[in-house]
Amino acid sequence: MSLAYHERLKQIKISYPNAYDKWTEFDDALLKQEFANGASVSQLSKLFHRQPSAIRSRIRKLGFVTNDETPPDAEIKDDGHSLGTDFQFRWEAVFCEKEKEYFFPEPVSPYMLENYKYPAIYRWIVYQDSREKIRYAYIGTTKQLCPERLEGYLYPDSSSTNLRLHQDFQQFVKQGYKIGLESLRIEQITINNIDVKLNNLHSPTARVFIETLLISYYRQKGLTLLNQ
Repeated sequence: MSLAYHERLKQIKISYPNAYDKWTEFDDALLKQEFANGASVSQLSKLFHRQPSAIRSRIRKLGFVTNDETPPDAEIKDDGHSLGTDFQFRWEAVFCEKEKEYFFPEPVSPYMLENYKYPAIYRWIVYQDSREKIRYAYIGTTKQLCPERLEGYLYPDSSSTNLRLHQDFQQFVKQGYKIGLESLRIEQITINNIDVKLNNLHSPTARVFIETLLISYYRQKGLTLLNQ
């Protein structure tokens, strides 16, 4: 796990000390009891010191249905025409050496060839002082992160996207920005209470679907994306 992941986890646990900890039998029994007594997701989140998304996911895994504080497009409806989903993920920094993060326009290193030669959903992040304060981002998908996709940005050919982003990145660097690269790690996908096992991203259809979902999500969050 990357240093960036541990740093994010540390920040999450400030607000939710039990985040990502294993659920115990006692926890499950108490959750069922409190939920049956009418406790809201917000109240249960405070009681268990876990994120609301984790509470909703656990309630569904225990066989209950809740629409409490759930966006309309994520509601569970057993009508055969809609899917209630719970998608949990994190971004992990790409490293050029052990414990050393990669930044554009550094070349592909032997360490990267050994550790990132796989299909991926990735994102470039542009920031100055803190990677938690991202100014711009670009989300993409590839059948091979290193060296194939990364070298497309470093040494662009006729691809309009490669050329455009290469030029944009060069300007950002001149302006004092850092440009980091991250790879998506999927922690859980639940569809209508069914855990979807997605141990890799070899399926191009799955990659494009998740890429499109993330682009829409971050645009709604207000992040400025360089995707056209």
